Amino acid sequence: MMMRRQSLFVIILIILLGACKEKEVGHLSPAQMQGLLLDIHLAESYSMSLRPDSNHRSPEKNMDSLAVFYQSIFHKHHISDTEYKASLHWYREHPELLDSVYTNMIPTLTQMGAKYE
Repeated sequence: MMMRRQSLFVIILIILLGACKEKEVGHLSPAQMQGLLLDIHLAESYSMSLRPDSNHRSPEKNMDSLAVFYQSIFHKHHISDTEYKASLHWYREHPELLDSVYTNMIPTLTQMGAKYE
């Protein structure tokens, strides 16, 4: 009887300790990351053109506009700022995959550029 209680206590303890683990935030798939990064880079580029003198681009980003753009982009892609940062961190630790994400963006950017020429 005593052994049974100890076994039950150990099993419950293991279950409770397993439940206390912090949930690991996953990362976005390459296709999701590609769409997200494309939108973010376009927003950053656009924000640099938001100056009183729009004939001259500034190397500085308009951070007020970017904050609004980022929230809109995160909403569009159904993710949070935390998920974005976690995914970006994961891809930075896997540079070969991040490189392929950017490589796969080239045809889309080329097609977008051709529209405006």
